[in-house]
Amino acid sequence: MSDEATNETGGGMSFQPDHRSTDASASNEADWLTAFVEAGAWRRLSDGGDLGSVSTAWLDLLVAQIEHVLAAEAAPVSGTHPSPVVRTAFVALGEPSSERYLRAASRGREASADLIQAAERCLKQRRSVIQTPRGDREGTCHLAYPVLADDALAGVVAVELTGAARARVEAVLRLLQWGSPWLVDLLRRRAHSPANAEAPADRSTSGVVFALQALAADAPASDLAEAFASRIADMLSLDRVAIGRRRRGQTRLLAGSHGGFSAVHNDFAAALVAAMDEAADIGSQISWPAEDPAAVSHPAHARLCRVHDRDYALSLPLRASDETGETLVVTILARAVPDVEALEALRKAASIAAPSLRAALKAERGLFRHAAASARDGLRQLAPSRFGFKGALALAVPVIAGVMFVPIDYSVSASAGLEGVSRRAIVAPFDGFVASVMVRPGERVEESTLLGRMDDRELRLQEIDLKARLGETQRQLDQAMGQRDHAAINILSARRAQNLAQLDLIASNLQRAELRAPFQSFVVSGGTDLIGAPLRRGDPLFEVSPLDAYRVTIDVPQGEFAAVRVGQTGHILLTALPNRSFPFRIERLTPIATAKDGESVVRVEAALDRPEPMLRPGMQGIARIDVGERRIGWILGHRLWTAALLKLWAWLP
Repeated sequence: MSDEATNETGGGMSFQPDHRSTDASASNEADWLTAFVEAGAWRRLSDGGDLGSVSTAWLDLLVAQIEHVLAAEAAPVSGTHPSPVVRTAFVALGEPSSERYLRAASRGREASADLIQAAERCLKQRRSVIQTPRGDREGTCHLAYPVLADDALAGVVAVELTGAARARVEAVLRLLQWGSPWLVDLLRRRAHSPANAEAPADRSTSGVVFALQALAADAPASDLAEAFASRIADMLSLDRVAIGRRRRGQTRLLAGSHGGFSAVHNDFAAALVAAMDEAADIGSQISWPAEDPAAVSHPAHARLCRVHDRDYALSLPLRASDETGETLVVTILARAVPDVEALEALRKAASIAAPSLRAALKAERGLFRHAAASARDGLRQLAPSRFGFKGALALAVPVIAGVMFVPIDYSVSASAGLEGVSRRAIVAPFDGFVASVMVRPGERVEESTLLGRMDDRELRLQEIDLKARLGETQRQLDQAMGQRDHAAINILSARRAQNLAQLDLIASNLQRAELRAPFQSFVVSGGTDLIGAPLRRGDPLFEVSPLDAYRVTIDVPQGEFAAVRVGQTGHILLTALPNRSFPFRIERLTPIATAKDGESVVRVEAALDRPEPMLRPGMQGIARIDVGERRIGWILGHRLWTAALLKLWAWLP
């Protein structure tokens, strides 16, 4: 982009915004606005002149408006007049056919190379550009916005902001969006009808656009539309001005002048919507009574005049230039037919205000609609009308279709865990309590290692009591034998045998009171929480598993079970050992489905090929079973196909 200019640099007007508190009245704002309009830059803009004068005056107004909007937010916080936030700004204009754009106006210090680069990117991409120089510690921000005239690139506006304004970049960008149609209209009037620049101020299109710019940058679209409609009604002495939005075949009232009809659903609003629909369907201006008596009648507009008791109605549809098909419709009502000058001012004002209203409506879209619009814009950037894209698409379709039939190795993935091949339960040998526990779950123990000990104090007391009884019975037996009392001998002999049997049982229980590991194993369960707990004979105390034999249990989803066979191989990756996998071979299928984590699964058992010392029962992970080759298309779509078949089966009569 050339640095040549129709050289008239900025700075032609020195204006400091009047910083007021946030509770300033609406009349004070109106006084400020009047003072601003009457400033020298506004007079130079209205007087016209050469391209440099018009561009410089417009740039002065834009910079002052940016300073005012940001100063109004900063002043209540700091309590002082903030320093200027615009370091540099320039406007470059040119003919779209030549693709050569010259600097028409500038303001501030000399434009940096980064700002010129942002402007060049904006011209190349035909969209707004926001960038920050690398290594800049002050937070400098560069903005560039394209100036479009009927989809033709007429130029670019570039602004360099200080770090203090970086958080309000969106507000500055909104001012650029609103101001660029104003500049385009000024250039058109200068090129085609310079006399229009001398039109009375009360019908000035620029005045209407400036009224929109004076609103808060974050104002809702309905507020902008109401302000525009009210200003038009006052400027052109119209009874009613309404603005509607036609989208996807439905029309909705956005606002009416001085707060009318937009939120009311009655015959008045219905008549307005019907008239807007009529104009949007035809796609051109409709008036009633028609200018040409022989023209086709428009019943919706005739009914609009009857319902509102007015003598004249006109609807002006403004269709968006993009592919959204959205149309804004401006409808006016008057007691008399406006003059030609008023209607021309209406057309110009509506055409300039439409991009601003569309930008406000676009900003209010939800997240989903923003994402959909971004996707459409991305597809549009692919330029489907070009042969290169169509050729690539035509080539890609058969290639992708062919790839779908290429067979590759397929594996079934499922959650899995490790279990010991066998488990041995160490149970309580008699009723009683646990006196001590020597191991904890997870410990590795050797054969005959003491795991725990039962409380045997009661057994030893019983042993002492039985030995005393046995001695007494033996003494009585000897006495009966001396007296040759055969009946007593038989009774006492049986009692002595009973005592001896009870002593043998107590001796056996005392021997089993020490709980030992039956083989080299791994303690799966049991611990110190058993100490002091009352137990009955047979209650499990410990559970041990051998160290050299594991099996893999796999919960295969029901939909994948048909592909699993005994003898297939696979690998398991454990959560505790994610750096390596362990091979296994399927040994057993359990054809019974169970519910687990909200889905039906079938248990499959497999044996590890090479058990490792670091493995432990209870470890969990993911197993992949190699089931052979499958086509890529089948791998990608078989689950969806199965679900569709089940749904179809359920729906069929």
